[in-house]
Amino acid sequence: MKVWYNGNVMDANECRISILDHGLLYGDGVFEGIRITGGRVFRLSDHLARLQRSARALGIELPYTLDETAAIVRRLLIHSAGNFLSISEVAEQLHVTERTLRRRLAAEGTDFRTIFDDIKNTLAQNYLRKTSLSVVEIADLLNYAEATNFHRAFQRWNSTTPADYRQQASP
Repeated sequence: MKVWYNGNVMDANECRISILDHGLLYGDGVFEGIRITGGRVFRLSDHLARLQRSARALGIELPYTLDETAAIVRRLLIHSAGNFLSISEVAEQLHVTERTLRRRLAAEGTDFRTIFDDIKNTLAQNYLRKTSLSVVEIADLLNYAEATNFHRAFQRWNSTTPADYRQQASP
């Protein structure tokens, strides 16, 4: 199972607390009892706001602000490349509802589809520049049912075809 730990996506069995952890050494930290109903944290945004206020009061720096949702979603999607997560799966990993995730992304001026397309475009460009994979193979890696769908999407994102992009990118 993959989990979010210290600002990274990693295997749950790799998560460790350092013996130099300030909270472990000095017994200070922020602890919050959280109620989970139906597999979701009840009033998560309230808990997160309290966590942020409490951490600030103790002088503890949180690894990311509550407004960095888009960056976390990007990281989760990149780590799931090849088996891309849906918006509901990302919301579940972040322990929020899909609606809350959409609202937070909108507050940051983006949406899930834009982030998802950006990740796929970045991966496609890297595959075209750095590998000799065919367009059909790249389309398959990016979970396109048909290479023509990938071709259209790539052209929409970059105003050029995958073949032309590869030719321009090669030395």
